[in-house]
Amino acid sequence: EKVEIGMLTRDQIETYLDNAISKKGSVPESLLKLRDYVLDNELDVLSRPVQLKMFCSVMQKFYGRELMFNRYELYKIFIYEFVKREGKKNSRRISSQSNDTIVGFSDIRTIFMQNIAWWLFTVKKENRFTAEEIPESFIPVEVRANNSLEGALKEPAG
Repeated sequence: EKVEIGMLTRDQIETYLDNAISKKGSVPESLLKLRDYVLDNELDVLSRPVQLKMFCSVMQKFYGRELMFNRYELYKIFIYEFVKREGKKNSRRISSQSNDTIVGFSDIRTIFMQNIAWWLFTVKKENRFTAEEIPESFIPVEVRANNSLEGALKEPAG
């Protein structure tokens, strides 16, 4: 059975943003300006609980770039920051990846995540799946070489 989560109201979004901002300590004027901008212009994106949480985790990346904010930029920055953070953890480092690998569109974790996103959008057409459903061809060669299928699926996903 599928359960739908309702959209957040403007008041709920404002409260969530204010709570997230207050946890950051001293609040720069640019952060308050960003908050006001997204409340006035981006309720469609931020009314979804997952996207609001994502935004709060990367909002500092939008300081002074309010006009760049949209759903695409939110996901792009969130995924980039996730991949960058995971790559810094020794336990998450892909064995063939050096310490100086630059995260970007050619990073193997990013490619894996892009493949999953396009597969969900074009083939699967729903946002849930099991690890066994992921096409083996999505797993980077660098990861497939030294792992079982199950181990290979765990490595790029972090």
